[in-house]
Amino acid sequence: MQSSVRISRGARKHGIAEGDIRAVLAAPLRTVRQGGRTLLIGLAPNRDLLEIVVDNAADAGPDGVVVHAMRLRPKHYEHLRPPSGSDQSVSAAASSGSPDTV
Repeated sequence: MQSSVRISRGARKHGIAEGDIRAVLAAPLRTVRQGGRTLLIGLAPNRDLLEIVVDNAADAGPDGVVVHAMRLRPKHYEHLRPPSGSDQSVSAAASSGSPDTV
């Protein structure tokens, strides 16, 4: 996401600092397209998980406008799970907490 994205006044109503918003824009953990908006989930420098919503409408400019920013709500946790069917295999020893043997 571009660093030239504008941040609306409404996006600041939850008290998230501009630097924290820009940190998520620069390195999101997850990006979810939702119609004309994009949800970005990422870490602030203090390690808080944040949800950022960028309006990508044509009148929002070439890079969009941040319209929402707050600490990540539980309803968005599902976006942090690996996609179903991905290879997330874990050995039985690792999943049981037993030390690996050689």
